[in-house]
Amino acid sequence: MIASYVSSLARQILMRQVHWAAWLLPAALMTFAGPPALAQVTCTASFSALSFGSVSVLQGAAVNSAGALSASCSGFLGANDRVRMCFTMGAGAYPLSGSLRQMGAGAARASFQIYSDAARTLVWDASLTNAPSVILTRDAPSVVLPVYGEFVAGQQTTPPGVYSTTMNVARYQTIYTGQPPPCASIVSASAMNFSVDAAIPSRCSATAANLNFGSVADFSNPVDAASTIHVLCTNSTPYHVRLNAGASGLHATQRAMTYGSNAISYDLFRDSSRTLRWGATDGVDTMGGIGTASSLGHTVYGRIPAQARKPPGTYTDTVIVTISFL
Repeated sequence: MIASYVSSLARQILMRQVHWAAWLLPAALMTFAGPPALAQVTCTASFSALSFGSVSVLQGAAVNSAGALSASCSGFLGANDRVRMCFTMGAGAYPLSGSLRQMGAGAARASFQIYSDAARTLVWDASLTNAPSVILTRDAPSVVLPVYGEFVAGQQTTPPGVYSTTMNVARYQTIYTGQPPPCASIVSASAMNFSVDAAIPSRCSATAANLNFGSVADFSNPVDAASTIHVLCTNSTPYHVRLNAGASGLHATQRAMTYGSNAISYDLFRDSSRTLRWGATDGVDTMGGIGTASSLGHTVYGRIPAQARKPPGTYTDTVIVTISFL
C-alpha cells in the first residue's frame, strides 16, 4: 500500500509538471519571440564636401558644383523590409542673407545655395514636408544622391579669400514594411554636417587706348598727347600699372617711335606736368591703386620733346602694359 501510494503520488506530480509545462510553453514562445527582424537593420549616411573650387567673380557669372549624399543599410532579413531616410538642411554656420546661404572669409561673405534637383530650382532647406529622401531595401541596400550647389551670380564686389562654412543636416530615419511613411511623420533624428568652400583669387585685367600724337610738322616745340589705361581688379586688390620701354628698349633715357631707320624720341608720364616718368618698377615709377571690381582709368601723358625735324612717315612704337597685383 505504501509503495502503491508513493507511485500514485509520483504520477500525479509528474502529470502536474507536464500539465504546467503544456501551459507555459505557449507563454514562453510569446514572451521571447523578440522584436521584428527589422530591428536588426543598421544604417549609415554621409555627405561629401561641396567645393566650388576657384571662382573668378569679376565676370559676375554663377558657378555650379555638385557633391553627394551616400546612404547604406545592412541586416535586412525579409524581402519586404524597408528603411526610409529623410534629410533636412539648415542655414549653416552663418545666418541666411535673405534666402541665400553664406560662406565666410574673415568678415567677408559670399552667397551660395544648395538644391535637390539638377535644374537648381528646389532649395534644400529645413522643411520635412519636401525633404529629399531615400528608401533602402535588401535588394537595394545603398544609394548615392546628388547634392547640387550654386555660387550665386552677381558677386563681383566680393573680395578675394578662401571662403567656407559647415552645413548642418538632420537625418530622419524609420524602419517599416508596406507603404513608406511621410517624412513629416518620422520623429527619430540624428545630426550630420559637411563642408562647403570656394576660393576667390585676386584678379586684374587692363585695356589701353592708343596714344596718337597726330600729324607733326614742327619739332621745335614739345608735342603733347594723352590716352587712358583702364584697370579692372577684384575688390580690395592692390595693383601697379607698369609700362615697359617699348620696342626701342631705350628705357634708361627715352622711348622712341621708329620709321625704318629713323626715330622720334618721346616718353610717357604719370602726371599732367610730365615730370614723373612712367616705368616698370613698382612703388618707384609705376601707377598704383586698389581694385573696386569696377573699371578704374589711369591717364597716360605723352610728350615728344623738341628735336630735329624728321623725315616724313608714320612713326610707331609698341608699349606693353603689365598689371602686377597681390
